[in-house]
Amino acid sequence: MSPEPRTYAPPAYVPPPGPAPLIIPAEPIGPTHFWIRSEYLAWWTKDAPLPTPLATTGSAYDPNPGALGQPNTQVIYGSQNVDMGAANGWRLDLGGWIDREQRFGLQAVFFILERQEADFGAFSDGNGNPLVARPVNIAGGGGPSSYLDSSPGVLAGGMASTNLSQFFGYELNGLFKIFQTDHFRLDGILGFRYLNLRESLEIDDEIQPLVPGALTFLGQPVDTSSTMFDFDRFQTTNNFYGGQVGTQFDWNWGR
Repeated sequence: MSPEPRTYAPPAYVPPPGPAPLIIPAEPIGPTHFWIRSEYLAWWTKDAPLPTPLATTGSAYDPNPGALGQPNTQVIYGSQNVDMGAANGWRLDLGGWIDREQRFGLQAVFFILERQEADFGAFSDGNGNPLVARPVNIAGGGGPSSYLDSSPGVLAGGMASTNLSQFFGYELNGLFKIFQTDHFRLDGILGFRYLNLRESLEIDDEIQPLVPGALTFLGQPVDTSSTMFDFDRFQTTNNFYGGQVGTQFDWNWGR
């Protein structure tokens, strides 16, 4: 009896060992490395103070018409705060983290508001009614007096006042991480801030004499067919330079 034939199977193919798979670590949870943000602003600023009366009315029969302290003098503008209203603005925020772990960063912020304006005007009719005056205080003990812009039958005209205000600023900050979780991050702020507030007040007068000799300029009478214009302008600039210390936080929920 002959033995059974043996069957030989070829060995299974085993690929040669290769390099280990490349594993890329996940990015740390937190804000992006660099950012640029642009924002629209709608701000209300503090009212502009006008501590001094700028325009009055009164009676032409008073000893000094329109002057403060006269029996019929009334203040029609000034000695009050002027509401400048809401202002549109723009804010730009630039920044970035300087290390991979986002522990330290730099930030620059700039903002500006549109120019705010508040106007007032008081004018007579063609016959000089009502009386409009600019109250003044004569130096050297002269006491309260006034410059007339209009007076019934004598002068016709009035005054217009314009208040302007504009506000802008910038800040440069260093950021450093204080605390962080999957949904919350708290950063410290240490930096510098600059603020600039510019304000101005302009008062314009318009005067036309109704009778000869009622108004003079440089010692000469102004003809009744002419109109005289003059203005006063006051301007001020306020600058703030200071350091600042604070915090900011980001919180996210879900996506």
